[in-house]
Amino acid sequence: MGLELYFSNQLMPLADKLHENLMPKDASANILDPPVVIVPNMNLSKWLKLTLARKTAIFMNVEFQYLETGLWQMIRSLDPNPDPASELLDSDSLKILLFFILMAPDREAPDLIPVNQYLRLADGGERGDLEIRCWQLSEELARLFQEYEYHRSDMVQRWLDDSPTTDPMEGCQKWIYRKMRVLKDQLDRSTDRPLRSMVEYAREVLFCDTAGKRNGCHSLSRVHFFGLSQISPFHLQLLDRLKSCFEIHIYSLNPSREYWEDIKTPFEKKWIERKKVNGLKLSEDELSAGDLFSEADHALLSAWGKTGRESIRLLCQLTDYDFNAGFSETPQRDSVLTAIGHGLLTLEGQGDSPLPLVQDTSLQMMACPGIRREVETVYNSILYNLEKDPDLRMTDIAVMVSGRKVFLPGRCWLSWSCPVATFPENRYSTCCETPVSCSGGATGRKCFPSGSAGPTP
Repeated sequence: MGLELYFSNQLMPLADKLHENLMPKDASANILDPPVVIVPNMNLSKWLKLTLARKTAIFMNVEFQYLETGLWQMIRSLDPNPDPASELLDSDSLKILLFFILMAPDREAPDLIPVNQYLRLADGGERGDLEIRCWQLSEELARLFQEYEYHRSDMVQRWLDDSPTTDPMEGCQKWIYRKMRVLKDQLDRSTDRPLRSMVEYAREVLFCDTAGKRNGCHSLSRVHFFGLSQISPFHLQLLDRLKSCFEIHIYSLNPSREYWEDIKTPFEKKWIERKKVNGLKLSEDELSAGDLFSEADHALLSAWGKTGRESIRLLCQLTDYDFNAGFSETPQRDSVLTAIGHGLLTLEGQGDSPLPLVQDTSLQMMACPGIRREVETVYNSILYNLEKDPDLRMTDIAVMVSGRKVFLPGRCWLSWSCPVATFPENRYSTCCETPVSCSGGATGRKCFPSGSAGPTP
């Protein structure tokens, strides 16, 4: 058992390596036991299935799971006491527990003053949208509590130990979190169906002496993690414990083949300069040598690469920087996008290019004054490219947003002056004519044209 780490700046070399590793090494292996591939989202799972199917003509008997579900199954296979079977306290279950707490909060609790001020009127009466506010707040708290357990376990432990807090907002979250744990324990006893978060279950199973001794073995042997873009300290510790019981393969994107973990963001550089940390001061010999200033940091990685830098550093710590490199270089850098990709791969600075790049359509940046103009720009670009390229399909177009909730339907800013019915011969316009006409006036969820399906009651 052990852990193998694969890096590449392109998805296709990683998919090729996954295809190679999915082939059974032992001819006597049971063909009915499917290999497990853990992916972060549905879109990557679909792309991977189609890509591997094109390579083999027939692609079947491979089990795809998401990160939380896959890790839960791995821990469960090592549980020496599987009865009663613990159930994952996922985000949906956590939201329901928090919603129950928020709908009947303790109005006399001093720690709940921030929540009561948000949920109640100034005179203590109920708001007309109390249920909506409670549900929205429970969604946000569920997300935060999971992130706290993954990234700030020390703070969560202080909450459980009932250590005093000085910040009123932290005290409010602490009260709700402890109340949620009490409610969860009551639910466990009444239903005999123990609910456990990923952190709780991992500590119960992996930190006991009998872990992995159920029936002498476990059904899973090789597990593949494909496309991990972010990893928390908790997941790092969990994989480090699991690698002694499983053969783990991790396939991750890395934009550069060079070492770039020492590239700091502009804010980090300002912090170092402002605080003047003694441990980071340069000696006179280093200043005179000037070696540390011979090359400037890559501007793009410095500005936007902090999250990827931390994740790659954590992954490399799992294998003590022993990884398999599968980087591929673009043979011709004849566009803006390929030139930027080459710069990221080799860490070539901006000064390495003698002349500014000629603007093309491979990478375009548009400054929009608001969300509505952003949507209009994307919409018009899609129509323009569909009409210009007859071979372009809707499945070839992806729209990615930084904040999904900001662009949800029902927010009154969608309106287009150019109806798609102008292109009746276009199948895309036929499919989208009704949804787009829906946004011609008021764009609330209750506004639907006649003959179309209204909102679900």
